[in-house]
Amino acid sequence: MSHARKRKQEFDAGFEVSKRLSVARQELVDIAKKISRLQDLMGIDSPASLSVHGEGDTSLLETEGEFEAQRRPKEVKLMGKFLQGFVEALKDKWLAEQKNQLESESLSVNVDSHVAPSSSTQPPPVPIFPPRPKDGTPQKIRNWRKECKQIQEEYEALLGSDSDKSYPTLRALEDQGTTNAVQDWKSKQAVLAAARSIVSVTPVLADGKTGLPCSGFILHRYEHAGVIFSVIVTCSAVVCTAGRKLNPPPKLYVGLPDKETVLQAHLFCFNDHFDIALLLLPFDLSLDIPCLGCCPDYNQEVFVLGRDKDASLRVEHGVISWTEESNYMGRDYYMFLDGEVPEGGTGGPVIDHDGVFRGMAFKLSPMPAVLSISTIMSCSAMFMHFGRVAWPKPGWNLRAVASVDVDILESLSVHNIKNGYIVEEVHDGTPAEISGICRGDVIVSINGHKELTSLPELEDYLLLLGWKYLIGSVTTTNLEIVKLLIVSHPVESVVGRSDFAD
Repeated sequence: MSHARKRKQEFDAGFEVSKRLSVARQELVDIAKKISRLQDLMGIDSPASLSVHGEGDTSLLETEGEFEAQRRPKEVKLMGKFLQGFVEALKDKWLAEQKNQLESESLSVNVDSHVAPSSSTQPPPVPIFPPRPKDGTPQKIRNWRKECKQIQEEYEALLGSDSDKSYPTLRALEDQGTTNAVQDWKSKQAVLAAARSIVSVTPVLADGKTGLPCSGFILHRYEHAGVIFSVIVTCSAVVCTAGRKLNPPPKLYVGLPDKETVLQAHLFCFNDHFDIALLLLPFDLSLDIPCLGCCPDYNQEVFVLGRDKDASLRVEHGVISWTEESNYMGRDYYMFLDGEVPEGGTGGPVIDHDGVFRGMAFKLSPMPAVLSISTIMSCSAMFMHFGRVAWPKPGWNLRAVASVDVDILESLSVHNIKNGYIVEEVHDGTPAEISGICRGDVIVSINGHKELTSLPELEDYLLLLGWKYLIGSVTTTNLEIVKLLIVSHPVESVVGRSDFAD
C-alpha cells in the first residue's frame, strides 16, 4: 500500500472518530446543563457535577453529597431519585455505545488490511508537500522538486482508483491528443467558444447497428408555422453511401454539448457531391450560432474539432496544406490538412485561432480533406430556398497556378501569368471539350473574373451561377473563358455552354 493511500485512510478514519466523539461529548454537556436547570427549578440542592472524561470513566455524573431529604417534601425527594436514576441509566447506555464504537474505529485505523474505502462524497484531502528550502541552492531545489513530484504522482494514482468520478477536476485526461493540440490560453478560449456550437451525430441503421459516428454544428435557426428549428450541418455519410441514400434511412441522433441530451433529428436534404447534409431539430437548442468566416488560407494553422460517440470534445491541430488533387474523388474544391481529424471529427468544424469557423473536416486517406465554409453556406442557402443545389459542370479537372512548383511558376511568369488555373484533364463530350479547351491550357479568367486564384474560390463562383440559374429558371449558362496556349503563346477567348448538375 502506498504511503499516500495509507495516510488518506488513516486520516479519514481518525477524522470520523474524532467527529463522532466531539458530537457525543457535546450531547452530554447539553444533558448536564438541562439537569442542572431542572434541579434549580425544583429546589434540589445537589452538588452534582458533570465532567466529561476519557473512555471507561464512569464518573460522568458523581454525587459529592447527599440530598437533605428530611427537609424536603416527599414529592421532591421522589423526583430527585427518579431524575438521578434516569441520568445514571442514560450515562451507562451512552458509555457502552461509545466504547464499542471506539474499539471498532481503533481497529480500522490500526489494521490496514481491514480499512474500507471512505464512503464520503467529499474529495480526498489535498497532498501535503514539504516546504521549499530556504537557502535555495540548486541541488536542494532539485531534490525538493523531485520529492514534490513523487508525492503528486502518488496522489494522482490514488485519485485514479478511489476518487469520485463526478468531480471533473479529479478525472484523468480522456484524450491526450486534445491536450497536446490546445496549449495556450487564447487557443483554449477559442476552442471552448466554438465547442458550444458542435454536436455529435450518430446514425442508427434499420438492423440496430450504429453507422459512422460524425460531428456537426449549428448553422442558424429559422421559424416556420410558429416552430423554431435549429439547422445542423454534418457529413452526408450519415445518410448515404456511394452517392445513394440509405434505404431504409437511418435514424439520426444528435448529442448536445452537455453530454446528457440526445435528440432525434430529421433529414432535410443532402448533397453527396459536396458531402454535406442538413438536419432539422424542432427545438431552439441551447447552442451558440458560430462566427462563420471565409475559405481558409493555404499554410494557415487551424484546429479541427469534433465530438466522439459520448459527445466529449476532441481537438486536433494542423495546417492547411498547399497540396491540391485535381481529380481526388471528383472534388477539385477540396483543400487538404497536414494533420489529423479527431475521433468522430468527420463533419466537425475547422476553426482558426480566433475561433472563426473556416470549413468542415473529413477523415480521408491519405490526407484529411477540408470543405470551405463559404461553399457550405452557398449550398445551405440553396437547400433552404430551393431544396437542392445547382452548379455548372464544365467537365474539366484543374489545378491552381499558385500550387505548382517554382520552376513552373517561373516559366509562366514569362507570359505574365501570376494566377489562374491549369487544365490537367478534359472529359470527353463535355462542354469544356466542345469549347476547344485542352489539357495544358491556362485559364486566366472566367466571365471576366481574373481574381479567382484557388479551386475553392472557383467552386464558390460556379455555385453563384447555380443560384442565378435557380432564380432565373434557365437551363444553361454561358461561360466566357479566356485561355492561354503556352506552346504557341496566343490568348484565346472561348464561350462554353454548360448544363447544370444537382
